[in-house]
Amino acid sequence: MEESLLVQMETLTAKSVVTETEAMIQEHPDDWILREQYALFLALGGQIDAAIDQWQHITQQLPHYPRGFVQLGGLLHRAGRWNEAVPVLRRALELHPINVKAMHDLAVCLSNQEVYDEAFELFANAVRIMPNYPEAHVDWALVLASRGQSLEAARRFQEALNHAPDHLGAHYHLGRHFAKAEDYEPAEKHHLEVVRLAPADVDARMDLALLYLKQKKVAEGVEQLQHAVDL
Repeated sequence: MEESLLVQMETLTAKSVVTETEAMIQEHPDDWILREQYALFLALGGQIDAAIDQWQHITQQLPHYPRGFVQLGGLLHRAGRWNEAVPVLRRALELHPINVKAMHDLAVCLSNQEVYDEAFELFANAVRIMPNYPEAHVDWALVLASRGQSLEAARRFQEALNHAPDHLGAHYHLGRHFAKAEDYEPAEKHHLEVVRLAPADVDARMDLALLYLKQKKVAEGVEQLQHAVDL
């Protein structure tokens, strides 16, 4: 009951913020700082289309403000609107040529449009400028894997782990890579890391259970299956 009431209160508070902020924007439509804070709030709450609308206003008002184009392009990418995102992110890089987030987002968008050569160049530039940016390594690896370049993808996932040892996605994909190759020792290591990082993930428990069963480790497999059932 208390938790339900808390959720209701948080929902009412969020609605109040939206109502009050929209009223302030109506009164001060040129206050781009207010719009920026509102856009960040909307994105944090998962209201991506509404946040995009605010960033579009900002980029029209401030055509030389790199952050506006980086944020707008990132949200368009997040929404799967890649055709719209590409020119916005190109503009972001014109204004700020070494912005790693814009490079990364543009690389992903281009990959989804099968413009691979430019995408790979952007991924490479992003990790050259910021080697400890694991998301760029992971997304580059995912594109490589989708094209059947599994060994290069595995190396890229490992590079992500070199900089972020607890990166869940990198462990997950490496575990599956080694399991598919029937290289069970490293597969088990990465599957165990996934379970450690996400102990309540049923799929992670199932993957580990199946890996144990493939190795005839029946007791360990049954134990993980029981964890999955309990979850």
